[in-house]
Amino acid sequence: MQRNDLYVEDDMQRNDLYVEDDMQRNDLYVEDDMQRNDLYVEDDMQRNDLYVEDDMQRNDLYVEDDMQRNDVYVEDDMQRNDVYVEDDMQRNNLYMEDDMQRNDLYVEDDMQRNNLYMEDDMQRNDVYVEDDMQRNDLYVEDDMQRNDLYVEDDMQRNNVYERDTL
Repeated sequence: MQRNDLYVEDDMQRNDLYVEDDMQRNDLYVEDDMQRNDLYVEDDMQRNDLYVEDDMQRNDLYVEDDMQRNDVYVEDDMQRNDVYVEDDMQRNNLYMEDDMQRNDLYVEDDMQRNNLYMEDDMQRNDVYVEDDMQRNDLYVEDDMQRNDLYVEDDMQRNNVYERDTL
């Protein structure tokens, strides 16, 4: 029995050593896993930091590109507006020039019409004056004939009176 007891005791000691060895091995596995997990976490954090940094750089590039595109749009709009303003100014200048020419034609036409009216009035006045002169000549001639008749009648009356008085 003693031998059996020794076997059992020896088995128990061996088992205790196995268990202790297993526990130490498990502790080492756990510690190794924890270190590995810490490394994984640290690596993930570094990777995430790189992703974030890369995203920030990409976003900065997008923003810069958008700003440049907007600058080009604004410059293009300004140029287009300058062309519109220049075109409007040219159109307005043409309108003004056309209006001035039209007004010049109106003034010239009015002057010609007024000259024709004046010429027509002068001719009409000439006709009136000539007609008045002819009428006055007729009146004078008529008055002279009437006066001649009066004088002749007066002379005959005077002759008759003289004869009668003699």
